[in-house]
Amino acid sequence: MNRKIETLIEEGQWEQAWDAVADYEAVQPGDADINVYRCLCAMYIGDNEAAFQYAKAAVKEMPYSPDVHYNYACACQSCGKIYDAYEQYGIALEMALGGNSYQFDISQLGQSMSELLELIRLDAEGTAGSNAEEKKRRVDYLFEKIGMKWEIDMSLFHSDYKIILSEYSDYVQLPKLYAAFASAESIWVILRGSQNLDTLDSRAELQRSEGEVNGLAMETEKDLFLPIAMETDGWILAMEGKVQSPAV
Repeated sequence: MNRKIETLIEEGQWEQAWDAVADYEAVQPGDADINVYRCLCAMYIGDNEAAFQYAKAAVKEMPYSPDVHYNYACACQSCGKIYDAYEQYGIALEMALGGNSYQFDISQLGQSMSELLELIRLDAEGTAGSNAEEKKRRVDYLFEKIGMKWEIDMSLFHSDYKIILSEYSDYVQLPKLYAAFASAESIWVILRGSQNLDTLDSRAELQRSEGEVNGLAMETEKDLFLPIAMETDGWILAMEGKVQSPAV
């Protein structure tokens, strides 16, 4: 039945393909291919929003398929979600180059990504006001993921990537994570320049970085842990008890 559906889709017989998918779902409910087939049908008849929803569901069910990520990218682009589209194209490309089977034209994909990146650049540069910072954050996120090859082959934290004492974007919707050494005594090793900055050789802790502040007032009824990151040597003035503490 899968071959029948795929043949109907290839021949452009969308209504017949849709009916065949319904028949297939009746005997194979929950099969991962169902959302893929529905995405393709919706995409080719121009129902972009439906195609996007089916493609999104398909990626959750088949996260290691280059073709599924490619379909999701196409659906995102059709809906004007150019940042998401570029990310999904990149994941599809990296998976394909890694040896996973695929059916899309990989040479054409590279050209499409270049054109899409230009659209992203124009969109980011043409945005002003409160949305400008959001667009910049999304561009930074994409370039960070490009440098890590979308973390397809290996997790960043299971490699020799020097992430400690730097920031990391795991999700574009959330503030960046700051990676620091797990123990306070590591500061002396850092000053000597002999500490490894990757998580293979050193223990690290992660904390969401909420942004730069010059002053912070807090009220608390119990002791708490407040992580503070400073790019240069300086001082932290703790007003409780007027205790002045050095920081590096």
